[in-house]
This record gives sequence, C-alpha cells and structure tokens, in this order.
Amino acid sequence: MWLAIAICENGFFLLCMIYCKMAAENVEHLRNAVMRYKEIDDRVIALNRQITPLRDARAAVKDELLDIIRLPAFANYEKLDIREDGSSIKIRKPGWQAPWSLPKMRMNDLIREYFQTPAPHNANSCIAFINQRQTASLRKETYDIERIVRE
Repeated sequence: MWLAIAICENGFFLLCMIYCKMAAENVEHLRNAVMRYKEIDDRVIALNRQITPLRDARAAVKDELLDIIRLPAFANYEKLDIREDGSSIKIRKPGWQAPWSLPKMRMNDLIREYFQTPAPHNANSCIAFINQRQTASLRKETYDIERIVRE
C-alpha cells in the first residue's frame, strides 16, 4: 500500500490511499469505543438486575413505615433521626408539595393560558402564574417519606 503511494504520481490516488488508511484507523477506534461501551452497559444491566429486588423490598418496608406513621400516636412527628449513621427520615404529611419540573408542552400550554387572562402581561407575572398553576397541581394529599443522608 505504501509502495503504491510512493510511486504513484496521481494526486487523487494518493489522497484516496491516505483516506483509506485514516478510515481504517477510525473504524478501529470506533470499534474499540463500542466494545468499551458494551462492556460498561453489560455491567450496568447486571447491577440493575440485582438492585430491582432491593428497590421492591424497600418499597414494601416504606409502605409498612407509612402505615405506622399514619397512626395518631405519631401525628406530631416531623422527622426520624437514625443514630447509627446520622441520616434521618423526613415525614411528609398530606398537603406537602412535590418537587416539579416543567415539560415543554406543559409550559407552552401554561403560557398560552397566561396570555388569555385579562391582566397586564409581563415576565414576572407570567412566572408567578406558571408557578401558581404548577404548584397547585402537585400538592400531594398522601403521606410520604424521604431519607436524608449526610455525606
């Protein structure tokens, strides 16, 4: 291959030979990257297979814990501290506000709705309108818990 390049006087052929060599190197580089990605992805899949039963078990214990927290004896509890590791469990009672994000389609709907109101329109009132509408839709009327882990 290099001999053909050395004796060839045709510039097009020379460029073609160089391009073919670079393409072969790029394909090999691509192949190596794909194989590394596949190996990591296989490990993630294997770990997910192991963690799914743990998540199911955690959900079952969470349901049990929520049943206990609903009892009148625990009505005043806001947080449970775990001495062993310094973490805590925050208790969310009915009426708590779920965190939210705003998908593009929902944002478009809310902006259109805002501009249909008769009030004067500006950026701050638009933001307040969106926040009020979205916040109201995400108020939860159930108990929940969140573990806070200090690192």
